Amino acid sequence: MKKFFIATFVMAALMFFRADFVEAYNYDCGAYPATGLHGYLMTETIRMHDFGFYCTIVCYPDGNPYYIKYNFWGDGFSNSDGYEAKISYRTPVEQNAYDYVMANYWRGNAG
Repeated sequence: MKKFFIATFVMAALMFFRADFVEAYNYDCGAYPATGLHGYLMTETIRMHDFGFYCTIVCYPDGNPYYIKYNFWGDGFSNSDGYEAKISYRTPVEQNAYDYVMANYWRGNAG
């Protein structure tokens, strides 16, 4: 029984204290003005590139996930739905995703 307890403790310690542990979650970016659906930035999909970043935002029409892939650069973006625009108050979900990534991943903070 003592060996079982030690083995269990060691396994638990390895699981919780890994150096490469990354927490992924969906960050609420607010609602799309056209539909009222909330968009959630999937933080595990953020990939930086030379002039911006790629990511995926998910929303849940009818309770089912709908994934939209984004490419952000400079002050603009395009997505897998064929939409392209400048980031502004008229694109609140994209503005909030951009602000989140700039605050948490840009220049030396990329994971």
